[in-house]
Amino acid sequence: MKIRFHAFNTYFLCVLLASVADTAIALEETGKPAAAVASDKPADKPDDKAAAKKKKSRKKVVSTVRVHLEATRDGTDRIVTVQVLRSSPISVSVDREPVVTEAYLADAKVVSTIGGPEIELQFNSMGRTLLENSTAANRGRRLVIYSDFDKEHRWLAAPVITRLISDGVLRFTPDATPAEMERIVDGLLTIAEIKKKADKF
Repeated sequence: MKIRFHAFNTYFLCVLLASVADTAIALEETGKPAAAVASDKPADKPDDKAAAKKKKSRKKVVSTVRVHLEATRDGTDRIVTVQVLRSSPISVSVDREPVVTEAYLADAKVVSTIGGPEIELQFNSMGRTLLENSTAANRGRRLVIYSDFDKEHRWLAAPVITRLISDGVLRFTPDATPAEMERIVDGLLTIAEIKKKADKF
């Protein structure tokens, strides 16, 4: 599916934006490029190096989220059928173009509920409008959620639209372990942070 190719494009974009943002910040704060600033710093202690390495590795983690709308097959390649939930798969036909993506994401987190952990996505004003319009007109259909994280390419959930989502908050129980949920959220927060830095410059 084309969805995966779009996701890989996001990875490359994030790397590029991170480089641009880091350089811009270094120039603004020191008048020197990032490489020159790094060379001016004193040698790190072993503990500092370990902490820096861990922080750097966390920054490189990125993930995507694509929220698609369930659709009726019409004989065109605009509608595709996907399998959701690995333990008890269900087939759902979806519009190939997502309603919202990580490009509209403002925040993401794992939340604890009585039924278990869930992922909560908070979209920006544009994403909120797109989500509101889609849920207003398609009650009873499913929102089908896809993500790339680590080396996984997975359809995570297919919650039924039971109400208008007007606040831009989408919460769902994904087909993922708690550890995978944390990695998905960490990667989404990385993208949100990179986008925020890029928007400043």
